[in-house]
Amino acid sequence: MKRKRKRHTPEEAIAEIARRNGVSVEEVRREIAQAIRAGMASAAPEARAFWGRFSKAGGLPEPEAVIASLARKVKKSGGRGP
Repeated sequence: MKRKRKRHTPEEAIAEIARRNGVSVEEVRREIAQAIRAGMASAAPEARAFWGRFSKAGGLPEPEAVIASLARKVKKSGGRGP
């Protein structure tokens, strides 16, 4: 029988990552933001397009917003890849 996973908010997910890695929540958020910036500045048009979908008016999206959006996409796809 398949076990149901507990749903977490993006904030809870970030806090869990921080706890597991022995770092602060703010450090996890900084690392995620750095990854988002790198993707948005990528030379690859596909990467820029992917990350641009999370951005409002070209600004840097909040890590929590990206996590929530990606979680919805995974759920909608049934856990399969793109």
